[in-house]
Amino acid sequence: MDRETREARQMAKNLPFKAKMAHIWTYYKWWILGTIAAVLLIGGTIYEVLTRPSYDLEIGYYSEKYVSDETLQAMESYFSQFVEDIDGDGQKTVKIYSVSASMAGESAEAQMAIQTKFMAELSAGSYPVFFFDETFYQMLQQDSYQGTMESFRDMAENPEMRQAFEIEDGTHVYWATRSLYQSEEDKEEKCAAHDLAVRMELSAFGERAENTDKETDQK
Repeated sequence: MDRETREARQMAKNLPFKAKMAHIWTYYKWWILGTIAAVLLIGGTIYEVLTRPSYDLEIGYYSEKYVSDETLQAMESYFSQFVEDIDGDGQKTVKIYSVSASMAGESAEAQMAIQTKFMAELSAGSYPVFFFDETFYQMLQQDSYQGTMESFRDMAENPEMRQAFEIEDGTHVYWATRSLYQSEEDKEEKCAAHDLAVRMELSAFGERAENTDKETDQK
């Protein structure tokens, strides 16, 4: 720590309480806001996991722009025809949890909070299937995410999906089947969820081409 930094910290310690709070807010405002945003997002994820009802398939949808409730409901309804009644309640249900980067704000701290939430859900294997727009899809092509997804399917290439989900020309929405992590291979519930996701993908999109993730990346 250099001399100027030590002197600044000593000066801050000697300030009255209100002045000290003002000093901290002035110099650490964005760090504080970013930390709060990250805690709220991760806390919200934990709360969702603990309180949400049971669905046969849960999907995480990450996009740059806001996705309307009507579009999410159309997707849930459409893909429910391919799901199986896993919980045995007599209904076939799909639930999509949407996270929009634009809704979090444009600051670097807010965007970092979104990234932190995504990394937490990806590391925890929260969903066997993710939906991504083009922005997040391109992010998934980075080396740091290699091996996290085993297949990508572009819904914009399916006329029925494009119409049902109102996908605009020139835009893309990707179905991504998450890889089954090595740490999950001995967990029956995780294996069953992954197998269901694969069966749904094949039912909805047809057989996979070889190296579907690479082929999609080239389009």
